[in-house]
Amino acid sequence: MGWYLVSMDEFAPKNELVEVLRWPINIQITEARGAAFAAGHLFIADFGNPASDGGLISVDLASGDASRVTAKSSGAPVMLRRPADVKIGPDGAISVLNNDPSANGVVRLAPDGTVLSVLPLPGKTLASSGLAFAPDGTIYISDFAAGNIQHYAPNGARLPLQSSAGGLNNPGAVWLDEQGRFYAPISGERRFFQYTAGGGRPQAFALKCDPYYAADNGRWLDVACAQKAMVSIDVESGRVARSRIIGQEPRPGWVRGIAYDPNGILYLVDNERLIGYRITHPW
Repeated sequence: MGWYLVSMDEFAPKNELVEVLRWPINIQITEARGAAFAAGHLFIADFGNPASDGGLISVDLASGDASRVTAKSSGAPVMLRRPADVKIGPDGAISVLNNDPSANGVVRLAPDGTVLSVLPLPGKTLASSGLAFAPDGTIYISDFAAGNIQHYAPNGARLPLQSSAGGLNNPGAVWLDEQGRFYAPISGERRFFQYTAGGGRPQAFALKCDPYYAADNGRWLDVACAQKAMVSIDVESGRVARSRIIGQEPRPGWVRGIAYDPNGILYLVDNERLIGYRITHPW
């Protein structure tokens, strides 16, 4: 009888993701960069490429129909170019992190595309990569080129940078939890940093995959990795749970957007398809 090795990870408690919805996205997405739920739709930031400006895509979760959102402004035209993320602000506005020189900041939209405001963010580079809001409207931007997490007041005034939130190796995104802590994935290092609202030394969660996108679910931060993997971080204990996915083939590949709806369905943007799961965490 021979011997064989079994990873202890195989015996660790796992998340269970049960598929409840799958829509083909019937519109070309060049490169998805984040997703957010509002008004029965999933909004997806399409970063584009050198030949395409990208834009914002809306998927009706009742029918699966997808369409591009045109920014409708009563004043000067507002272009959604190279958007790197989309989040819902505290006031319910669909907020797009825009990397266009003429509107370099956050573009706030109504669900029908009406421009509510454009908020310039001084000091933001054209390679910003992630957007998050605190309940009081404070804006957090992960800046890939600058290697930091920048903070802005609700009116766009730049706030002092926390010393612990600088010197990062290509922070790809940023999220906030209910306690006001913010998180940044560092894909090349396979780590997720957690920062307290008041600054101080961050806590690092070590992963076995390259984290890119996440969704906050109270105690849990659900993370999509580049290696066709989903993990969840228990932000209170620091424990990391792998996932078991139950559903159709093909399974999610390189997920480029992840968001919850109010009913607790977790949506994954897998480029040409949108998949919804009901997730059960292991503890």
